[in-house]
Amino acid sequence: MNILDNVKGELIPWDDPLLTSEQDDWKFEEYPMEEAAKLGLLLIETSRKLNGAGLSANQIGLPYKVFALTAEEQMDLPAMAIFNPEILESSEDKTSMTEGCLSRPNLWLMVSRPRVIKVKYFTFKGEEIKTTLSGYVSRVFQHEYDHMIGIDFTQRVSREKLKRAIKKLKKDAKRGRTTQVIRGNFNP
Repeated sequence: MNILDNVKGELIPWDDPLLTSEQDDWKFEEYPMEEAAKLGLLLIETSRKLNGAGLSANQIGLPYKVFALTAEEQMDLPAMAIFNPEILESSEDKTSMTEGCLSRPNLWLMVSRPRVIKVKYFTFKGEEIKTTLSGYVSRVFQHEYDHMIGIDFTQRVSREKLKRAIKKLKKDAKRGRTTQVIRGNFNP
């Protein structure tokens, strides 16, 4: 059975336990290269369809350390699928920027992250890449990497900041400025 047989390229609910658990490494020896290529393409296409800068496999229900980076213009790089990523080093110098997440539509938070990171990952062909990232691509890589280790961007801000952002989101929903409404136990 193909691992993508039952995957529709749709986001799973934000409170699915898959989003808060560490994901499994992609095992190149267990899956043919075509399977990796299909997964990478599915993530890229889904991220683009949702106007995302990136998308992790667990966001569409697959428990693997795989994500796509798709903000080509901002990153000055082609869209790509990243398999089994690792952050090897992070700069002490940090930068703050407003972030959103496809799993939490219309929730925007100011998140501080290292400005520069050294990373290792594999292409869909199993080729190892080691490189240094900075700027927007560094931020998106870190955000998607967090998904791989079960961290949500809401965990990167203080409880007070999160409460204010949720209050604003609920207020906007009441005023009809957004269709997103916080449901469930999303109480910081």
